[in-house]
Amino acid sequence: MRGRLRHAYKVVLRALIYAVAVPPILFFRLMPPEFSSAAGAALGKLAFLIFRRDARLAAARLGRVFPEMSGAERERIAAANFEHFGRSLGEFLSRSFRRNAGGRVSIEGREILDRARTQGRGAVILTAHFGNWEVGGLAVAAIWPGFSVVARDLYDSRFSRMAVRLRKGFGVTTYDTSNARGMLRHLKSGGFLAALVDQDSDRVRNTFVSFFGEKVVAPVGPVLLAARANSMLISALAVPENGGHRVKISLIGENLNGTAPEACIERFNRLLEAEIRANPDRWVWIHDRWRSVDKARAKGA
Repeated sequence: MRGRLRHAYKVVLRALIYAVAVPPILFFRLMPPEFSSAAGAALGKLAFLIFRRDARLAAARLGRVFPEMSGAERERIAAANFEHFGRSLGEFLSRSFRRNAGGRVSIEGREILDRARTQGRGAVILTAHFGNWEVGGLAVAAIWPGFSVVARDLYDSRFSRMAVRLRKGFGVTTYDTSNARGMLRHLKSGGFLAALVDQDSDRVRNTFVSFFGEKVVAPVGPVLLAARANSMLISALAVPENGGHRVKISLIGENLNGTAPEACIERFNRLLEAEIRANPDRWVWIHDRWRSVDKARAKGA
């Protein structure tokens, strides 16, 4: 009985959240780019004030990675973090911003993807919840057709379907994490596939890697797919640039035969760590990156 009541509560709560969220989302879609960015930032500031538990968790995780930071500095960066992701959401939802993503985002290291396209090998692109990764992906898709992403469903499938439609409108295909066969076909046809590999999830096959000197789990599937398809393995991070965005592309490996997947993820993590140190307000601190390892440690204590 209690389980059914809890389920009913979640269904009603999600329906209410969706009903409240849809009008602002539709409004954002019609906004001009500058206004959508500013309005999103304002929404992020408001979220920081309302969702104080998440704000405190973000500040605490900043302290875990940067113990030298004062409490006031962590609070300031956490506030900027909420503002940044609000701004990123506003930009992604704005139809005008998405339509001009190719002209708004510069690409560093584009010769790497050009080489993959010329060779017809395809590429697996490791990325993270850093900067405005969605807009960065649209910018890549504007230059190299055949760009796709792998994503698991959000907590509400209606929001997942909305994100899929928004990407599809700009030529980006979304693969579910369970569709390995489809992703493999896409890579073997010379396509590009981007995967977020910076979160703790028990829905996928993981491996242990280090993140800022601590053990965490990371999905190993994208690296295995690249090896099986003989695709290039690439890192792409959406970093800030003069108030705008730049996608920073780096080569991780061209021939992965015999390469340990952990080594590839470790190399990606070092690139991500460098960007987080430079811009700590751009990574998703509300996510518990250490959840699985902390949970296992607590059980063993």
